[in-house]
Amino acid sequence: MALSSHPLITVKPINAHPSRRGSARVAAMMPVDLVFSYDASNTIPARSIDIGMGGMCVQTTSMIDSDAIRMVRFSLDGNRVGFDVGSRWNTELGGNGGPATGLVFQSIDETSQNNLWEYIQKRGRDLGAFLSSCEGLDQLNFEEALELALATRLREVRAGDLIYRGGDEEASSAISVLMTGSVSLEPANGRYSQQIAKVEPRELFGGLPVSAGCAAFERAVAIEPSRILEFSHYAVENLLNTKPHLGVCLLRANSYHWMRRFAQTLDRTIS
Repeated sequence: MALSSHPLITVKPINAHPSRRGSARVAAMMPVDLVFSYDASNTIPARSIDIGMGGMCVQTTSMIDSDAIRMVRFSLDGNRVGFDVGSRWNTELGGNGGPATGLVFQSIDETSQNNLWEYIQKRGRDLGAFLSSCEGLDQLNFEEALELALATRLREVRAGDLIYRGGDEEASSAISVLMTGSVSLEPANGRYSQQIAKVEPRELFGGLPVSAGCAAFERAVAIEPSRILEFSHYAVENLLNTKPHLGVCLLRANSYHWMRRFAQTLDRTIS
């Protein structure tokens, strides 16, 4: 069932993108080296934002020729591994996120598969414990929090970085959970200097197009260096299709945080 036709959700459809992966993935930021087919001796450094059994998404400082990438190398729990990659795609993360490249692993041996799955599970347990400590998600049991963690990607931003703004449909549709730092929510049109709200760690923000079925009216700017867990529009849609109780729980938690902000803004306006 598509997100736009889910009985509990009304949302403007967004065109399908290759980043919509059905396999479990988990937020993970680690340095990686990209090896190119035309010169295997030279590599380009990048960093991952998520990893799964089927592949990983990496962030680079500028757009690259993804079709020429032959292999990705990185350390997995202290062991250096290199995986051949097949299909690839490029996208922009939105805001000041810059370019990202999706890589699909090919021909992984059984030992590497087991090691990769153990890493994903371990990372998922850590992130699941964090998610279950967030208001609105604290009713999840251990297994549910782990399953929710296996739909995330990680983003690190500097002070002053634009995370998303209304009008950037894909970026503003992601539901974000602040892990560390602080974020300012402000009017997207820039006409007003006042802050709508300040986001603190363990609070959810963004995602109004998927949670409320309306266009985002705000922009999110990092007040200080911050780390953010993101559920992309495609990850939310996949949750609603495969684990609807978790998808609805995430949407309700995000709506709760937004409703609390609206109430606080109204109190400030009339007081």
